[in-house]
Amino acid sequence: MKIALTGAGGFIGRHVLFVLQAGGHSVVAVTRDARKLDGIPGAYRIVTMDIANPPNNTFALLGKPDIL
Repeated sequence: MKIALTGAGGFIGRHVLFVLQAGGHSVVAVTRDARKLDGIPGAYRIVTMDIANPPNNTFALLGKPDIL
């Protein structure tokens, strides 16, 4: 399942990212600062965006996830 995870660079978000990847999910990590995900292993896509001010094409930008 493709899941967009907001707050992926935060303390809880990073732990959720590990759990989702361990479960075999395809993860789109949404964060304001991509540097916070430096060094975190795994195959996930990073989208840098402030969800308080999302662009008009947010859903397409995230790759049309199953869960947001």
